[in-house]
Order: sequence, then C-alpha cells, then structure tokens
Amino acid sequence: MNGNSSPSQRQINPLPVELQKSLEQLLMTLIGPIAPVVVNRTLEHVLDASEVIEQLATYVPELQRSRFREQASQIMQTRKPDVPVSSSATQGATIAPSMTQQLASMIDPAFIQRCELELAKSIGPIASVIVKRTLTQQPYLSQAQLVEVLATNLTANPKQMAAFRQGLLPSP
Repeated sequence: MNGNSSPSQRQINPLPVELQKSLEQLLMTLIGPIAPVVVNRTLEHVLDASEVIEQLATYVPELQRSRFREQASQIMQTRKPDVPVSSSATQGATIAPSMTQQLASMIDPAFIQRCELELAKSIGPIASVIVKRTLTQQPYLSQAQLVEVLATNLTANPKQMAAFRQGLLPSP
C-alpha cells in the first residue's frame, strides 16, 4: 500500500467550517444545489487552502469565473493572515459575523430599500422580511440576481412580476 493515499490524509479539511459554508453558498448561486457536494469533494483532495479557489473555479461557468474568484478571495481573506489554516478552524466563530456584515454590504442599501418598496406594492409589508431573508440566505447575489430571486415571489401574477423587474432593472 502507498502511504500517500491513506484515507486519513484525504479527510483533512484545510478550511474552517464557516469558510467552507460561505464558499458553498457562493458556489450555490452559480451552479445550484450541487455546490456543497462539489466543495466537499474538492476539500477531500486539496490539502492547501490556496488551491481551493482555483479548483472550485473549474466548476463555474467561464463568464462568471473572475467574479467567483474575487468573491471567494474575499471570503478567504476573512481568515486572519497570521493564523495557520489548521488552527483557524478552531476560531471560526469569530470569523462568521464580520464576514456576514462585509458581504451584506456588497449591494447598495438604497437599492435594497427600493427592492423592499417595489415588492411591497405587490405583497405588502412582508416584503421587507422576504428581502432580508433572501440576502441572509444568499449574500453573494448581484443586484440583478437579487431582483430575479425576489421576482419569484410574484409568479402568480406575471404582470406584477414584469412591473417589479422594470421598476428595478434598467431596460436593455
């Protein structure tokens, strides 16, 4: 038997759980619900955290790879630079809150408020809860992606859905 392929070596996870989950969420917005499986399989054979982004980028459509790399790099930078990867796994609880705040600010707050107001025209005051929940569950959305996700709450009325999109997105 070759010692290089031992099961214990393949099970080393180079990332803290919070960073892994954040990468899964980011990848999920690009490739769908298969993202956690892709991340877990990648982490099984990548022993160095610096390789993780490049390996995951191979699963992302080519037109979205550079943005994925930028956002994934932001996630990875939340790890303290002077802390080795193996010991940062025990400090994950201090990473997650600041990372969530940083990512939530990627969309202009004024645009988020406009989304709430436009959505409220169709569904009422619950709109603000839906917008906040959407941003919490999918913090890496672009403005256009946010509008599309929120528009799915209006599928019963295609006219309202179209009006919602037109009110928030520039015409092509």
